[in-house]
Amino acid sequence: EALFLPIVGRNIIGAELRRLTASALQETQPALAPDQTRVAYIGIGAEGETDLYVTELASGETRNLTNSPQIAEETPLFAPDGASLAFASKASGDWAIYTISPAGAELRTLVDQPGSDEIQPAFAPDGATLFFASNRANGDWEIYSVPLGGDAWTNLTNSPTIDRFPVVGFGGKWLLYRAQTGDNSDIYRMNLDGSNRRRLTSAALYKGYPAATPAHTGLAYFVLDGAQ
Repeated sequence: EALFLPIVGRNIIGAELRRLTASALQETQPALAPDQTRVAYIGIGAEGETDLYVTELASGETRNLTNSPQIAEETPLFAPDGASLAFASKASGDWAIYTISPAGAELRTLVDQPGSDEIQPAFAPDGATLFFASNRANGDWEIYSVPLGGDAWTNLTNSPTIDRFPVVGFGGKWLLYRAQTGDNSDIYRMNLDGSNRRRLTSAALYKGYPAATPAHTGLAYFVLDGAQ
């Protein structure tokens, strides 16, 4: 598998695709840098081993940032200033969130609660707050926020649904996320402090991976309807 970059301009439908990678890996979960000069992604080897990679769009130069195929990693995301990436890793045994530079240096822990999992990082527009999903509340998945450099978590959802996949969108005004009950899930939006929650989808389908469109006028998400 390879990564392709859709050239989104006047017309999203039928957009041209530009191939970015051509390795023997399965490449998944791409994330563009804020200046759109590089892309981060997870590379999966033949035995299921994973590493975090960055490819420079102009030169095609690719770097393996983690070089830890024995450790599961997922959901890379650039910080708003592009100087670092956040990603989830099982380096400590449980899922935790780490940060690393695009050169593969300065690896450090952002969020790690022993005995629970922390995944799917998202940054506030100013880069000062991290949003993420965690099952620390008796195994119940909720969306949390924490100031970078701090340890005071705030539970933003506090609901009986399985709340995951936080994404900051709409110019930083809203936090999107997926709430799941059984086999059905919907996309919600709320203020960055957890207030003013509103359901955006309502069809009886499984939905996930919400993302705001570049112009901040809509959202995209994945739908599983039993056929695809």
